[in-house]
Amino acid sequence: AYWTGTRFQSRDGNPFYAPYWFTKRLPKDITLDGELFTECGGFQDCVSILRTQGDGKRWKFEVTFQVSDVPSKGHQPFEKRIAFAKDLLENKLSIKWVSVVEHTIVKNRDHVLEMLNGGPNPAGKASCCASREVHVSAAAAGPY
Repeated sequence: AYWTGTRFQSRDGNPFYAPYWFTKRLPKDITLDGELFTECGGFQDCVSILRTQGDGKRWKFEVTFQVSDVPSKGHQPFEKRIAFAKDLLENKLSIKWVSVVEHTIVKNRDHVLEMLNGGPNPAGKASCCASREVHVSAAAAGPY
């Protein structure tokens, strides 16, 4: 999902009808790229919620916005954009349903495979979305 500063939309430009309370504290002067997410394996339920207009109750305690980039800061290196997003969204604004996706810089092909197979997780939690994180990070690290 793409936050334009005023609304959420798909990468194709289709709107997602987030309730006002979900968006009122999001920054209006920058764009954010990420995922509107419910839970691992909950894609169909998430799509159902996102397509519902006027029913903010289904969003509450179910939908989160997982930010993976700040396109409006595209002139800055990726690491600086992520640091900016973390500081703004997690420290200054501290919105419960918004977080910045953790990225891992992979060392080599074996490290990618380890991460895809549920390798070491410092928080001690299994991450069902590890493959997406590794894909994003591996693309930045270059070919193997």
